[in-house]
Amino acid sequence: MALEWLKGILGDKYTEDIDKQVSAEIGKAFVSKADFNTKNTELKNAKDALSDANKTIEGFKSMDVDAIKKSADEWKQKAEKAEKEAAEQIAQLRFDARPPPTTCS
Repeated sequence: MALEWLKGILGDKYTEDIDKQVSAEIGKAFVSKADFNTKNTELKNAKDALSDANKTIEGFKSMDVDAIKKSADEWKQKAEKAEKEAAEQIAQLRFDARPPPTTCS
C-alpha cells in the first residue's frame, strides 16, 4: 500500500488494483519531491551562472577596446625599449669588466 491516504478517502471501495492504477497515473503527471528539488537547484545554479556571465559581458561592453589596444602597443614598445637598453648595459658591463690586454716583452 503505497498510497495509504487513498484508503482513507475510498474506504471500503479501496483495492490494491486502485492503488496501483492511481500510483501509475500520479507517476505520469507528477515528479517526486527529490527530483523536483534537484532540478530546482540546477535551475537556480544555471540562473546564477547566467547572471554572472551577463555582468561580465556588460563589463566588457563598457571597455574601450581601442584604448586597450593602444595601451598594449605602448607597453610593448616600452618593453622592447627596456630590453634593448638592458642588452646595451650588459654589453657595456662586459666590456668594462674585461681585463686589460697583456703585453709580451
